[in-house]
Amino acid sequence: MKTLILLLSFVFCVLARAGETSHQSVLAYDGLSQIILSAGEGGLWCLSIRKDGSGLISWANSPTDQSKFPAKTFDFEQVYHTLAPQALPHASYTDLFTMSLREGDDINVSTYHFKQGEAVLALFGKAMHDCDQKDRMAEVWQRHSPLVKP
Repeated sequence: MKTLILLLSFVFCVLARAGETSHQSVLAYDGLSQIILSAGEGGLWCLSIRKDGSGLISWANSPTDQSKFPAKTFDFEQVYHTLAPQALPHASYTDLFTMSLREGDDINVSTYHFKQGEAVLALFGKAMHDCDQKDRMAEVWQRHSPLVKP
């Protein structure tokens, strides 16, 4: 009986580690062209970061509630390596933060979720600080905070 328990424990550990390895390989950095972060219930806040560090911050896909930020605002590789270890492959309805990864020009993305959003919110803050319509985006952020559930 002890042998069976030890064997089952070993198998469980191997399977758990295999799951961790496959989770890490899903988030491979090579070939990525864009990181898209969403915040708030329904993912209404969006932060799109391109490989050159430029991108767009927007709320609810509204053409008046979006702003661009220039190249080198973000270090793409650093953003990836900061967020990837925290990303989870499965969502819960309570998750308010997501990260989608795009490879090359592919329209398909792989989406991951976060239980904690501090790192994601910090990136939104930096984008708002460096975007071309700071005042407008700060106003929208104040009215539609991603931390307040409707």
